[in-house]
Amino acid sequence: MEISNDVGQLGLLSDEVRLVELGDKRLNRRLGQIMDALALRSEESFPEAMRSDSALEAFYRILRNDRVSFDKILEPHLKASSERAIKEREILCVHDTTEFAFRGLEWRKDVGWVGGTKKRGPEYQGFFGHFALALSASAGFEPLGIIGFKSINRTEHPKGRPMTYANRKARTESLRWGELVNDVETRLNRRAQIIHVMDREGDMYELLAKMRAKGERFVIRINHNRTLVEEGKESPKRGGPKLYPAMEKATMVVEREVAISRRGKDNRGKQSQKKHPPREARTARLAISAMSVLAKRTERVPASVSKFIQLNVVRVWEPEPPAGEQPIEWKLFTSEPIETPEQLLRIIDIYRARWVIEEYFKALKTGCQYEKRQLESLRTLQNALAILVPVAWRILLLRHLSRTKPDQDARIVFTKTELEVLRYAYARPFSAAPTVREAVHAIASLAGHHKSNGPPGWQILWRGYQDLRRMEHFWVGGKRCDR
Repeated sequence: MEISNDVGQLGLLSDEVRLVELGDKRLNRRLGQIMDALALRSEESFPEAMRSDSALEAFYRILRNDRVSFDKILEPHLKASSERAIKEREILCVHDTTEFAFRGLEWRKDVGWVGGTKKRGPEYQGFFGHFALALSASAGFEPLGIIGFKSINRTEHPKGRPMTYANRKARTESLRWGELVNDVETRLNRRAQIIHVMDREGDMYELLAKMRAKGERFVIRINHNRTLVEEGKESPKRGGPKLYPAMEKATMVVEREVAISRRGKDNRGKQSQKKHPPREARTARLAISAMSVLAKRTERVPASVSKFIQLNVVRVWEPEPPAGEQPIEWKLFTSEPIETPEQLLRIIDIYRARWVIEEYFKALKTGCQYEKRQLESLRTLQNALAILVPVAWRILLLRHLSRTKPDQDARIVFTKTELEVLRYAYARPFSAAPTVREAVHAIASLAGHHKSNGPPGWQILWRGYQDLRRMEHFWVGGKRCDR
């Protein structure tokens, strides 16, 4: 990342906001002021962040204005993220969906439902956001920003119907995966190599077939024990060998030790608990194998889709898990080559980078407190989300760089003015050319963190950064008064 004496990577947010075009210069300017206020105080409620009744009323007017839409607010960030991706030449595009739930006693206008088929009423209102997060494909997988988004608002309850292909297509929810791939590919227009990364929900035959036909790259976790075509044999109309037994016969190629994070109890239902059981943090010794298969089209997929698709598959498993722990196992479809141990290890690293988008969702929900926003309609909630999307990216980037590039020049993260203020505010000696680690510890100390407590968590880090930005606001204002 290039270093500027005037603006660090986190300082780019204001520039992105000022590219918003709402058809009115006053609206554009006001939205920029709102973004600055929320960036300074993202964890606070809107009334607290706006600081005055007039500023709060102006904020609500913008959210309700017919000329202000989610797409218009978000577009500058999508463009800026795309430009950062193009400079990288090769990126990972991590796709995932998150639930935004807004509890209350009454329904908010046009807001649908979230949760299972038995959950009804305003206490389960909300919508889903399907995101594409760009990461640098180089070491560290640095977050470059959001480059695609789809909103899913369920206005009709499913009433427990089976999710057949026909129902799925009618409701269009699962089609968002392919649509977002198309959006990202169109936006970047081959100016960067893209590797699409998805969890189990992305394992859809039609999506895999289309990506293979277009030469698009991917690493997708397998969810279905697909039927295969045996090499050199004519495929029967029904039945055939299965994927999972075939993968288990593949010879191990390489081993690797991987740090496995702790996972608490999942309260999203029995199916989710089965897929994501609780576990303690540990270092796991994993075995890796790979093979190429010819997958057969499933019966519910339209006949217009390819009858067979060639796919590389990678299996990762834990031969000797600790007593009482469920063994780690990942099965992955990929377009990437699998001939060498280095290539297999690279595929595993790519899939593990998918976790970054989970951290991004934490930044939106915990750092920006999005689900606690007291807005009364789908339109205003989504406009507020568009405002907070780049703010959450800023939080994520700060946390990421503090962990992956601690010894680099702090100017890759902070503006010149921010470092001046930090040098003045920090109680300990602050070097003339601080590293990211030194600046981060200084910021965390503003929120009460002490080095003896270990590395600061991302919430402490963000609170300290907000304190720094508030100090910067008065610092710059004081310099203007001195002129």
